[in-house]
Amino acid sequence: MLRSRWRRLLLAVVLLVVGVHVVLHFAITRCWGCPGQELSPPGEGELPIEAAILPGCPSAKDGSVSGCQWRRVLWAKELYDRGVVRSFVASGGAVYNRYVEAEALRAGLAALGVPLDAIQVETQALHTDENLAFSLRLATGRVAGRTAIVSDELQVVVGCSMLRMWGVDCLPLPMDEELVEARMTEGVPMVRTLAVPEARWMSLEEREAARAEAMGSARRRSSNWVYFWGLLRGLVGLGVPPEQPPEGL
Repeated sequence: MLRSRWRRLLLAVVLLVVGVHVVLHFAITRCWGCPGQELSPPGEGELPIEAAILPGCPSAKDGSVSGCQWRRVLWAKELYDRGVVRSFVASGGAVYNRYVEAEALRAGLAALGVPLDAIQVETQALHTDENLAFSLRLATGRVAGRTAIVSDELQVVVGCSMLRMWGVDCLPLPMDEELVEARMTEGVPMVRTLAVPEARWMSLEEREAARAEAMGSARRRSSNWVYFWGLLRGLVGLGVPPEQPPEGL
């Protein structure tokens, strides 16, 4: 029993080391704004980006745009104003409460002055890999072979690793933490969105079970396992994005 536990621990350490190596190799070597990377002005090299993915995080319990969401929205607005990104796909369903994350992100962007025709919403994603895969299907007409992810540094680096392993060119656009904190200190508007009707809302566990049944597949494993296994598959050219579930799930 003890020997078996040590074997599992050793395997976990080895997998972790390999995973970190994969992420660094596939993403941080081309990261706009990451430490040690030079910034290219819009119009040169890879910029501007036609459509960037803006992954969601939970709204506040009363339906207002949460601090996490405002941080991403403020950074997205900064990139829009600089001409780095021309449009966004805000992504995220009503995952942890009855408020749709993508709708909150769109409302925040609109409150700051980003035109609604520059914001698409993807409302089925429950996890980061789904944010990316499902958003790509919406952004196909604008991406033209390249997209970007707008979020905190870890999410954009890991996310762009996923996209590249699916054969999509991706530019990480990690948050400037000092700039965003300064904007947060200046204050943000009070913005709220409407709740999904209680009769239609499902918890994350219920929704994943319903998806598995509808799609005839096994229940999704933990995201850490899914991401790590996906990165390993991608390393040998077998990276596959998650399948889109039926509408409403």
